Amino acid sequence: MSYDPTFDAPLIPSISEGARVIKQAIVIEVIDNPVLFKKDDFLNRLFEAQQNQKTPYVASSLSQDLRRQIKQAPRNSVIAWMADSDPSESEPKLFYPFFSQHFALPIKPGENVWIISEGLLNSFSVTRQDPSNKSDSAATGDELCSGFWMSRVSVPDYTDDVNFTHSDRSKSQEYVQQQDPLKTPLPPPHFDNGSQPSSIKKDGRLIHNIGDVDKYTLPQDNDYERVYVDSLSNKRTTREPVPSFNKRPGDILIQGSNNALICIGEDRPTPPRAEFNGDYLVEEQLTQPRKDALAGTIDLVAGRCMTWNGEALEFDTQKIITVANNREETEKEKRSWAKTDDNQASQKVKEGDIDFLNDLTRIYASMKTDGDKNFGYDSADDNSFEFKALPVPTADNPLNPVEQKPYAIIKSNELRFIARKNDDNDIGSIRIIKEGARVSETDPGDQAIISMQPNGDTLIDAPQIILGLGRGNEQQFGEGNQVFIGGIDATESMVLGTKLHTLLKKLVDAIVNNAPNFVATGTGPGILNPSIVSTATEVKAEIDQKTFLSKVAKTK
Repeated sequence: MSYDPTFDAPLIPSISEGARVIKQAIVIEVIDNPVLFKKDDFLNRLFEAQQNQKTPYVASSLSQDLRRQIKQAPRNSVIAWMADSDPSESEPKLFYPFFSQHFALPIKPGENVWIISEGLLNSFSVTRQDPSNKSDSAATGDELCSGFWMSRVSVPDYTDDVNFTHSDRSKSQEYVQQQDPLKTPLPPPHFDNGSQPSSIKKDGRLIHNIGDVDKYTLPQDNDYERVYVDSLSNKRTTREPVPSFNKRPGDILIQGSNNALICIGEDRPTPPRAEFNGDYLVEEQLTQPRKDALAGTIDLVAGRCMTWNGEALEFDTQKIITVANNREETEKEKRSWAKTDDNQASQKVKEGDIDFLNDLTRIYASMKTDGDKNFGYDSADDNSFEFKALPVPTADNPLNPVEQKPYAIIKSNELRFIARKNDDNDIGSIRIIKEGARVSETDPGDQAIISMQPNGDTLIDAPQIILGLGRGNEQQFGEGNQVFIGGIDATESMVLGTKLHTLLKKLVDAIVNNAPNFVATGTGPGILNPSIVSTATEVKAEIDQKTFLSKVAKTK
């Protein structure tokens, strides 16, 4: 459906922006690398009209002062339009980040930020040089910026997106009309300039600046589409769907714009019959906060709500619904009134939930958890992953799931542990150590270690070292190919020493014990004793069958 301009409703008095201590601004540029923004040829792309544009991207009567401020600005500063100003009369301003470089929040051109402080005068500069001659530093009294930006503005759930948020959707008149149940299908999410539609799609292309100019948020010549195309820093951002994450009330959540996060909270296995895994794993429903769970956890994960379709990664539609916007980008569907093709709600209760089995990469460090079971190794669980059980090297030493213990787990498709070598005096090593109780200086007891030494030697020591589980037992003698020593091109089957010893001993014993008993013949020398011949025939048969060659390993 399209926007109905005849739609009418009572007007509600708005809050005076001028009365607020904290205000909003719309970002049009992010100073992500100050070194670039100190170069005049780079800045000219902001302050000089480019081809096919009527005005400079940053149009300002104070362009020289703003240019100087930009050259001095720290990382993560923004150039922005004040949201409470008349876009036809206002000018862009520079805002420093509220937080120091130790904590830098994401922001992208086209998003809204909270602004604090009308202005900041620098009265403490150690220089008193003529600012017209020295633009790389400020003199006493120079205005360094127009205030501080604190964070991206929080907006309603149907607008808020961790990847990119277009705040003007929050009070979109088109969104209001979309909720009429008779108006389907829904048009794509928009990037209108203000609360009323400011662009239409005609003949497959967008035509901008259609609508009521008095209700625009940004100037008509520098609207959102121009920010999208002309912003220098926007080209260093990625637009894509990102699932939301439901943290528990006591958690600290840090997440970026592209499906990667760190949650500092508690162990989060999915409880049976739980609505979502924000619930705790308990026998009965909780009637009050838990006591002393002792399960503090740091969860670092990248790539939630993804599945592998056999050829490529795609989003799991059971956990997140995506939609193409009118820029033909794919984003998360945030409109709660939207429906899927089968008329189901587009918003999912389990969106972004932890999935130990399918999330692409995870580092999980917990005070107490069922790590093996969480990641699918539980033969007693009918819902467990396809692997179900861990390998069993020996019958008397199975790898049973370990329950309710401290865990540090890394899971991904490709794992690497790399010890650096810079030069012959700076060479690293890798050690995997299992602590244990030593019996003596020469007996490490139940200690075990795998060590890659600086010179490349690899040491493995343990009470028992087991290579492979004998899968080659299904092979014929001498055809085993589970364990290769000396390289994959090894072709010589390893000898079963005990078996070969038995065969050789049997043959030698027969020769030694029966040597005096040659059998005389009437025509010449004696012949071998029949016992020797019988034993030799028996040994030859086993040699022919290669019974002394390994079914498992090869060497060279």
